[in-house]
Amino acid sequence: MSNKKLVIGIITVFFIGVTGFFYSLGAVKETKEDVILTKGALERKDTITNDSKEYSRKEVQSEEESSGKLPDSKDVNKEDPVSTGTDATEQKVFIYVHVCGEVKKPDVYSLEEGTRVIDAVQKAGGFTKTAAKEYINQARIVVDGEQLYIPSIDEVQDMNLLDEREIANGQESSSKSTLVNINTASMEGLMTLPGIGESKAKSIITYREENGTFKSIEELKNIVGIKEGVYQKISDLITVN
Repeated sequence: MSNKKLVIGIITVFFIGVTGFFYSLGAVKETKEDVILTKGALERKDTITNDSKEYSRKEVQSEEESSGKLPDSKDVNKEDPVSTGTDATEQKVFIYVHVCGEVKKPDVYSLEEGTRVIDAVQKAGGFTKTAAKEYINQARIVVDGEQLYIPSIDEVQDMNLLDEREIANGQESSSKSTLVNINTASMEGLMTLPGIGESKAKSIITYREENGTFKSIEELKNIVGIKEGVYQKISDLITVN
């Protein structure tokens, strides 16, 4: 009898313990759910607060834009500056040119490197009325230390006349220097003339030795073998002086 009571007591205690255990699990679960619900409520509250702040900021910004207020320069992104396309370190190089002659203000001028003649003349006040503009290359680039002289029309005309005289004198002297003097030329010199070979050259020298110097180039026709045709070929190429 006592054993049955003992067994019944143990079973009763067991059921009471099991019931208490499951009750405790339910309480813990409810507590966790309450914590989760509380945390979710706080997160929703923070989201609502942040949305409210963002809305307020946008509203203020919209009011500033509508009122024409510009943003503070401190708010500009300094890491992405607007490129101006110029190099701040780039420096211009200057040269000195003496502009003189037929210009209104002859002087030494400081000009930027790469300046052309026309720009240098304009710097000196421009051409005078008597300047020979066509005589110079106005598109040429001037160089440092240069003397840019603008001549007058009269100077150019005088230079052209002098050039013509020099050319004429040069041609005359050149033509004279190429003439063969039949009174002094050697056999080899005479043989440079067209139609004059070794035989005719010897005849010319023999005639010169026997009759003296030639008084005129026409005397060549007195030599046997030099006919009119040969004479016509060499008459412009020989001289007796």
